[in-house]
Amino acid sequence: MAAGGSPFAANSEVAQSLKIFFTHHAIPDLPIIVLSYQPLLMRIQPTIMVDESAFDKELVARAVKQHLQTTLALKQRQLGQALFRSSIIALIEEVEGVENANCEIIGTYLPATKSINQAQTFKGVDGEIRKITINPHQLLYLDTDIFALNIISKTFEI
Repeated sequence: MAAGGSPFAANSEVAQSLKIFFTHHAIPDLPIIVLSYQPLLMRIQPTIMVDESAFDKELVARAVKQHLQTTLALKQRQLGQALFRSSIIALIEEVEGVENANCEIIGTYLPATKSINQAQTFKGVDGEIRKITINPHQLLYLDTDIFALNIISKTFEI
């Protein structure tokens, strides 16, 4: 992956520089192939419940947005790392003021075309996406500059 996360072409200057470096530092006659990763963008719709007697609902929603932007960012995710709905909910519930949370995974998209990729989705009996698996050369991350992240905030009631 190039600095800044941009993918590169197989015959690009970056690819050639990497191939030369690895060839010089590898075991003799070891075949070296340099490939770029395929970026995939996740689209999610988080919902939080906040006890308004103890917390400001808007402040908590902003904190959740910031936490998700940080933890699901390009630099934090790993190649081939699957996305679990339960993991996103756990991340949301780490934020102070969130009594409970839910998250709908809307899907994954290629950033250039915004078309649906070949990732495999697993749905629950309710039809909601529970897990997205991707290929080892793909990286699934959240980019709120491309797909806005809007937190639905509700009042928590017992």
